[in-house]
Amino acid sequence: MIQISNPSLGDNEIQAVTDVLKSGMLAQGSQVARFEHLFAAYVGTKHAIAVNSGTAALHTALLAAGIGDGDEVITTPFSFVSTANAILFCHAKPVFADIDGKTFNINPSLLKHAITERTRAVVVVHLYGQPCDMDEITRICDEYNLILVEDACQAHGAEYGGRKVGSFGIGCFSFYATKNITTGEGGMVTTDSADIAQKARMIRSHGQSERYLHQTLGFNYRMTDIAAAFGICQLGKLDELNDRRSRNAAFLAGEIARIEGLTIPTVESERKHVFHQFTVRVTSRFGMSRDDLAAALRHREIMTGVYYPIPIHRQPLYQDLGYDGHLPVSEQAAKETLSLPVHPGLNDRDLRYIVQSLKEARNAGGCHQTRTSEPEAIDEVLPPAQPKQAGSDGNRLERTHMPGDAVIHGQVHIGTGTFVEENVILGHRDDGVLSIGENSRIRAGAIIYSGVSIGRRLKTGHNVLIREETQIGDDVLVGTNTVVDGHCRIGNRVVMQTNVYLTAQTVVEDEVFLGPCAVTTNDKYMEYGAKLVGATIKRGARIGANSTILPGVTIGEDAIIGSGAVVTKDVPDKAVVVGNPARETNSSTAARSFHDSPAKAGGQPTRSRS
Repeated sequence: MIQISNPSLGDNEIQAVTDVLKSGMLAQGSQVARFEHLFAAYVGTKHAIAVNSGTAALHTALLAAGIGDGDEVITTPFSFVSTANAILFCHAKPVFADIDGKTFNINPSLLKHAITERTRAVVVVHLYGQPCDMDEITRICDEYNLILVEDACQAHGAEYGGRKVGSFGIGCFSFYATKNITTGEGGMVTTDSADIAQKARMIRSHGQSERYLHQTLGFNYRMTDIAAAFGICQLGKLDELNDRRSRNAAFLAGEIARIEGLTIPTVESERKHVFHQFTVRVTSRFGMSRDDLAAALRHREIMTGVYYPIPIHRQPLYQDLGYDGHLPVSEQAAKETLSLPVHPGLNDRDLRYIVQSLKEARNAGGCHQTRTSEPEAIDEVLPPAQPKQAGSDGNRLERTHMPGDAVIHGQVHIGTGTFVEENVILGHRDDGVLSIGENSRIRAGAIIYSGVSIGRRLKTGHNVLIREETQIGDDVLVGTNTVVDGHCRIGNRVVMQTNVYLTAQTVVEDEVFLGPCAVTTNDKYMEYGAKLVGATIKRGARIGANSTILPGVTIGEDAIIGSGAVVTKDVPDKAVVVGNPARETNSSTAARSFHDSPAKAGGQPTRSRS
C-alpha cells in the first residue's frame, strides 16, 4: 500500500527521545529552548515559542496579538477548520474571503473587499505548502493597519521572494505526524515582536510571567522535551526532505499534465512550494468523479486524501452560527481536489505506479465506481483551452443551457440549472477561472471576465459587462446595459436597474437597490495613475435614478438617495439626501417608517445582523 503520508524517522530521533527519557526531564525544559532557538534561526525571526499543536499556535498568536470580543478576522474558507476555530476561541468573528482557483490560497483582492471598520487581523494559509501572495497581502495589511497571522502549518521551509513564510507576520506552524517535519504533535509561533513573544509564552503556560505568578488567562499549551528533541532532529533534515518532495512533485506534474481531465498544481513566480500535498483537480473531462477516482486508486492500493471536502463556511458548526454565503471557488475546489502521495519515502517505482494507475483509471472510464445510485448533480466545468465555440462538445453541459455561439476562455464553472443565452462571452483569459452559481440566467450579449465569482440565481439583462476580480452574492439582479467594473464586491439580494455603472473598487452590501443610471466613481481628480477609492453602499440603502456617488463616500444602512443627487460626503444610516450637492432632508422620520413597514419586508428574508 502506498500511503498518502509517511513520517521520515530514523535512529537519530529514537536516540534523541531515549536520551530525554533517561534524563528524567520530560516536560518543557532545555530541549524546548534549543528547538525554539534553532527554529527561529531557520525561519528568520527573532523569537519562536513552542506549543503543543498547530491549533494551539494559532490560538496563542491571536490572543497575543490582542484579538478579542467584537473583532473581525478575515481568513480563507478552504483550510482545516482550526484556522477559523482559533478565531472563534478568541470570541472574534471569522470573515471568509474566497480563494484563487489556481493556488487555492486566499484571493488578495477579495480579502481587501472583506475589510470593515471592525476588521483587526488577517489569517492567511499557505495551503499545501505554497506561499500566498505576500507582497499584496502585506501591502493591504499595512494600508489598513491590520495584524497579519500566517497559518504555515503545511509550509515548513516554503519561501516567498527568498524569504521564509512565518517571517512576514506572526507565524504558526504544526508538527503533526503528517507534516513535512513532525514531533508527533506540536506547534510553533514565530515573531519578531518581543511583546508578542512575551505574551505568547505566558499564554502557553497558564498566564504565568514567572512560576505561580499569573498575569493573564492562559492555557496548558506547553511542548514537552520529548517532542522538542524529536523536532530538533527533524529540523536538521527539513531541507533535504523538502527537496525530495519537490523532485517527486516535478515527476508527477510532468507525467500527469498529459492526462486529460486532471489539472496539476500551479507554482506561482517568486514562490518556493514545499509540497506538503500534491493536489490535482479532477475535472469533468477526466470521465469519472473525484470520489470515484479515489476509490479506483484505493483499489490499486494507492491512498489519497481530500483536503477539504467541505469548506469551513459550509460546516454544520458555521451553518448554525449563521454563515450562509456562497463562496463558489472554494465550493468548486471542494468537489474536485484530490491529493496524491508525494512524501519523501516514495521511490521511482512508486511514482511510476501512481501515474500508470491514473492512466488506467481514466481509460477504464469508471469501471471501479463505488456508487450504486445515481450521483447528485454537480457543477459543470469547462477546462482551460483556446477560445472556442461552446457548442463544440455536445456532451459537456447536460444540466445547463449553453448556446453554440457562446465563447469560453479559461476555466468556467457553471452551476446546474443555469441558462446562458446567445452571443455571451464567458472568461477573458485562457488561464483564468470564472464561477457562476446554480439556477442563474445570463441574457444575450453579456460579457463576464475571468476572476469573477458569482453566487446562485443571478439574473442579468442584455449586454451586461462584469469585469475581473468581482465577487457577487446570491439572488442578484443586474439590469440591461449595466457595467460592474473590476474588483467590486456585491452582496446578496442586490437589485441594479438598467444602465447602472459601478466603478472599480465599489462595495455594495446586501439588499441594496440601485435605480436606473445610478453611478459610482473612484477617481476624485480624474488623474491618470491616481489611487482608486471606491464608494461603499451599506446594507438596505436605496439609490435613486441618475444619482452619482463620489469616490470614497459611504452610504449608510437603509439610507435613501434621491433621484439625480450628487453625493459628495458620507450619508448616515437611515438618512434621506437629495440635490446637488446632496443634503439631508427632514424626511428621515418618513424614511424610517418606510423601512420598518410590512410592505417593505413582505416576501423578503429576514436580515440577520450576526
